[in-house]
Order: sequence, then C-alpha cells, then structure tokens
Amino acid sequence: MGKEMQIGKLRHLIKIQSGTVSQDVAGEEILTWILEAERWASIEPLSGQERFLEAQIQADVTHKIGVRMAFTVTPKMRVLFGSRIFDILSVLNVGERDVKLKLICRENV
Repeated sequence: MGKEMQIGKLRHLIKIQSGTVSQDVAGEEILTWILEAERWASIEPLSGQERFLEAQIQADVTHKIGVRMAFTVTPKMRVLFGSRIFDILSVLNVGERDVKLKLICRENV
C-alpha cells in the first residue's frame, strides 16, 4: 500500500491550466490557457537517480508534483507556480485509489 498524502507537504499553491486554440482575425491559431483549478501541492525536483530512471520513460523530466485528486488532469494541461511553468508529461493515480495524483513534469526555463 502506498504512503498516504501528508497535508504538511502540500505547501505550494499551484494553478492548473488547460489550453484552448482559437483563431485571430487573420486566421492564425492562438493558444490560450484557461484556469481549471487552484490546488495546494507538493513540488519536488527529481534527484539524479530519479531523473535517470524517469528519463528512460520520459525525456527531460525535472519535477514531480503531488496533488489531491479532485478532477481530471491530463498531459495536455500545465501547472503554474508563481512565475514558473511546468508542462505535464504524465499523470499517475497513486495506488489507483483516486486520492492522490503524481504529475511528472518538465519545467520550462
């Protein structure tokens, strides 16, 4: 059985956004990000070993973000933390219990 989510680790207020594509007057596509939710989360940079193991599955993984499950999160979304932007590469339902999500992310720099 996996570890329960510890509320004390959820100290970062993040914003989860989804992208929507529209067209401007010239017909050019414009990607606009819409706020889906604000959640308290844990944000952990990956250690060298974790980074190596995760990179075998997904290139350029830099962080894992833990949140309580409250709605559907997909890799088409992104996470904002202050001025930092994290692309979601994969979403894991920890223990398949519909309680905690682990977001495997790449930080945009």
